[in-house]
Amino acid sequence: MKHFFALCALVSLFITSSCKKGLGDAESNPFENATPLITDKGIPLGAVTSYPVNSSATTITSTDGKLDLIIPAGAFSSAATISIQPISNLSPLGLSTGYRLLPEGVTFAKPITLRFHYNAADLGTAIEDFLWINTQQSDGSWVGNKKSVVDKASKTILVETTHFSDWTMGRFMDLTLTPARATVMINGKLNLSITGFLETDENRDDVLTPLSPVKFGPNTPVTEEQKLLAATEQFLNFNIKEWKLNGSTSGGRFGSIEPGKMHAVYHAPATVPNPAKVNLSVNMVARKKNMPNANYMLVSEVTVVGAPYYLRLNVDGTEYFYTEYGVAGALPADNNNFQMVNCGISNEGFLQIAAGYYAGSTMTNSFAINIKKTSAGSYSLNCFNNAGGNDEMWFMPLSNGLSYRNNYVQRSRNAQNNCNATFKCASINTNFTKFGNGRMTEVEGTFSGTLYYDGLDFDNQCKSSVAHNVSGEFLLMRVN
Repeated sequence: MKHFFALCALVSLFITSSCKKGLGDAESNPFENATPLITDKGIPLGAVTSYPVNSSATTITSTDGKLDLIIPAGAFSSAATISIQPISNLSPLGLSTGYRLLPEGVTFAKPITLRFHYNAADLGTAIEDFLWINTQQSDGSWVGNKKSVVDKASKTILVETTHFSDWTMGRFMDLTLTPARATVMINGKLNLSITGFLETDENRDDVLTPLSPVKFGPNTPVTEEQKLLAATEQFLNFNIKEWKLNGSTSGGRFGSIEPGKMHAVYHAPATVPNPAKVNLSVNMVARKKNMPNANYMLVSEVTVVGAPYYLRLNVDGTEYFYTEYGVAGALPADNNNFQMVNCGISNEGFLQIAAGYYAGSTMTNSFAINIKKTSAGSYSLNCFNNAGGNDEMWFMPLSNGLSYRNNYVQRSRNAQNNCNATFKCASINTNFTKFGNGRMTEVEGTFSGTLYYDGLDFDNQCKSSVAHNVSGEFLLMRVN
């Protein structure tokens, strides 16, 4: 088997006559001397788990169930021990968790199949057709395997190998409608662009060359000096078919979309629509080598607001949107039915964010953050279950007092059938991109992690707290 395809290598491309001059021409290829991407080794995210093997066929599964090692008979000539350790994924355009497979450097008599499992959370906005498996070489450089096999039905990617090292899942093209999520003021506008390709010739009439600058994170292009490209030789070209707003070419009360080639402009309406969330999309057709055309739809989710400051919250896939009234002249249209968020610093130096929905002047749900954080940067919440911890985050989905919190209890029965309880802090990470230093200054950031519900009868049932996924973003004005 031809082993691996360097991410930096620009191999044979099937370029149509409408493509940019010189691109794909072996004699004038500007990327033929591209330098491989080299990164540090991934950071361990869990314990090393060892498994005994011998000359018999067997299948080994990682402790998280997301990687299978399918070992054929005769791959090992005698008894041996192999191990799997989850690691951070530092590969270009990487997705989900990586894995360190040991012993490194040992060559197998027969190829072993690695089978990666993925789900919607792993993919994010990535498209399944662009998935492949990467491995890191001893010098830290990354290579991707062109013979990776994606099975959409089983949500798996398979690749064969005759050696162990660090392995990760990723994609060779980042085809994205940017921004993927945004907030727009009434009467405002939003510029949209398709990313994942080289700059195109103005005369190409919406046909995009299927080449992608490798990017380290959402919408973060690699520098021109690195010139890292992923070749997509099975794709001939991509054609933009149409731009849509909420599935229609005419937006009506939701605003309008001004289509272009790789770009479009969304114009928000003069009043907040109901619902306030709109979907902007572009339909594309990809022509593939010796295969039927493939259709892709890229989507950007936009919320139209009547005030510039807000908090967007997502709990278990349900979104809540709170507006900060009382600043920048913004007031709710109905004083009895509205949603609201406020932000300030307590006398003890805690950042406090409080939000809620009101119906008939009664709060129907609420959310709060109370953390010892007074500057920009990343921060992990430290709850009172840890010594010295005072950070809090909670969400109350109803007005009945039941709440999800960032402290929780793990319970299990021992041999005597007694219930053992371990008190823990949830994993919640925040990142503040702005942190104003006084009254009426802006605070901006994001958060993600897990909150837990601990029922009143959970202790009697010896039942552990129930996890709920939470994430959000905010741009707020400090009131003090």
